[in-house]
Amino acid sequence: MVVVALLAPPVLGLMVCTGQGERRRGSRAVTAVAAGLFFPLAWVAWYVRDEYHLAPVRAPSPEL
Repeated sequence: MVVVALLAPPVLGLMVCTGQGERRRGSRAVTAVAAGLFFPLAWVAWYVRDEYHLAPVRAPSPEL
C-alpha cells in the first residue's frame, strides 16, 4: 500500500505530461488520452517516428 502511494504521483505525472506532449504534436484529444494511459508505448512510438522523419534522406553517390 505504501509503495503504491509513493509511486502513484510520479506515474500520474508522467501520464499527464505524455498526454500533453501528444496533444502538442497535433493529435486529437482521444489519442492524447490513450498516449497518457499507455505512456511507455507512446515514448517508443515517438522515438521511432522521430528517428524515421529526422533521418537524412540521401541519394547514393555516383561512383567516379
